[in-house]
Amino acid sequence: MELSRGIAGIDSARTWDLRLARLLSAIFSPPLMIVSGAALTAAHLATPEAWRWTGIYLLLAVCVPVTYVGVQLVRGRISDFDLRVREQRIKPYLVSLFCAGLAWLWLRLGMAPALLIVVVGAGVAQVALMLAITLFWKISAHTASVASLAALAVMLMGAAALPLLALVPLLAWARLRLQRHTLMQTVAGALVGAGLMALALQLGLG
Repeated sequence: MELSRGIAGIDSARTWDLRLARLLSAIFSPPLMIVSGAALTAAHLATPEAWRWTGIYLLLAVCVPVTYVGVQLVRGRISDFDLRVREQRIKPYLVSLFCAGLAWLWLRLGMAPALLIVVVGAGVAQVALMLAITLFWKISAHTASVASLAALAVMLMGAAALPLLALVPLLAWARLRLQRHTLMQTVAGALVGAGLMALALQLGLG
């Protein structure tokens, strides 16, 4: 009996971090980070118009691709919602790129707020680059999206948002713990996400 308790205690100690990694991956999933970034932008602009355009963007760039992945999962064409198989990520990326590009064009033609257009444009560039890389290498979309959000928050809010940068290594750890990515794949994702967002804001609003 004591031996059984000891084994159970060891198993529990080994799996609590696995449960934490799964929780972090779910909370900071790419779709939720896109929603958070768009909401942060709209809140920064603080106008009804900004929120209206944000809603249109999220409908096209998040709801449609997520629905597509869900349908493919139900039909058995992908193994899981996390898209752990690299080859299974290509079509969802294509759908995301088309939807995000369409949203950006709609915002541009509709004279949406400049900041929102720039942020959405950074998202389009990120999806395009992630798609190109995914053709031959598996890069972390989780660290890319959370790093992009952190960079956006810091550039909009200044030093008050610096603690958000801690989310990047935390999420990288989660992806490593779940054996979804290598260290280099998480680092590359973070560099792509933060770099493109910072560059877009610097060039678009500078």
